[in-house]
Amino acid sequence: MGCDPRRGIRVDIAFPCATQNEIDEKNAEALAKNGCCCVAEGANMPSTLEAIRVFQNHNILFAPGKAANAGGVATSGLEMTQNSIN
Repeated sequence: MGCDPRRGIRVDIAFPCATQNEIDEKNAEALAKNGCCCVAEGANMPSTLEAIRVFQNHNILFAPGKAANAGGVATSGLEMTQNSIN
């Protein structure tokens, strides 16, 4: 993510959707400092456990990938079923 807390870029909502462990504790602190009120994951586990603790400590609404990205998981399951029955 490359968030630099010294830059002070205002953010309301973050959607980490790229890779696992994309947001670490430092990035989470930067999001909190810059006004983030919600993080909704679109990838599988893009936030580290330490980042999630920062979200909780700052009362940032957090939607983990298992819930926020449920459509992707359901579609993947459907595709696997279709492939297995040809």
